[in-house]
Amino acid sequence: IGAAVILIGGVVGVLLLLPAPQQPQTPVVADVPDPVEEVLVVEEQKPVPEQQPVVESVPLLAADNDKDGLSNTEEGMYASNPDVFDTDGDGYSDQREVLNLYNPAGLAPVRLVESGTVKTYTNSEMKYTLLYPVLWKVQSGETSGNIVSFMAGDGATVRITVQDNPQQLSATTWYQLQIPSKQIDSLVPLTHTTVEGIWESDYRLAFVTHSARSGQRGSIVSIRYSNGQETGDVYVSTMRMMVQSFEWMK
Repeated sequence: IGAAVILIGGVVGVLLLLPAPQQPQTPVVADVPDPVEEVLVVEEQKPVPEQQPVVESVPLLAADNDKDGLSNTEEGMYASNPDVFDTDGDGYSDQREVLNLYNPAGLAPVRLVESGTVKTYTNSEMKYTLLYPVLWKVQSGETSGNIVSFMAGDGATVRITVQDNPQQLSATTWYQLQIPSKQIDSLVPLTHTTVEGIWESDYRLAFVTHSARSGQRGSIVSIRYSNGQETGDVYVSTMRMMVQSFEWMK
């Protein structure tokens, strides 16, 4: 009996030394937010007015109250408001309309030539036409021929010279030969016109080419703007308008 007691005591001691059984743990699951339905927001589209080609603007040194690119003097020539960026409220600046040959003061799309502020000049000998302000004069004695000057009241001038181009040189190549001291990387191609050519980056000089036709020689035209008595590029937008309107006669 004593041995049995000793044996039972030893078993109990061993059981006491064993670690207590671990209780099973319930796994912790992180809260997951409910899926959020994605809502696509579509902005209301405003009606788009009649499209016009974009013609890049350049900083203007002359007085320009509304900062639309037309000088105050030019606003007077085209009957637009010098204090309103978009005189007719059609979504286009006054300068952009003039450069695209539209009337900036027209309540509906009206071509500039129909506004009464410009006239069409035709050179029958050199076979070209362009628009110019009605307030400007074609210099006396140069109403035909290869050299024609258009002059504002303050003496500012746009001078057009037509020269033979028998080798059919491009405007860029011609420019390099005529003005070798200047770099060509700043030249700007003529866009949104019926003719091919280039601008200097300040829009004070342009060259327009004309391919030879049967029985004729090729031509190239230089169109140069010079300031008058007023300081600043008062008529640069008008110079650009004239070049944009330049067309060779068929």
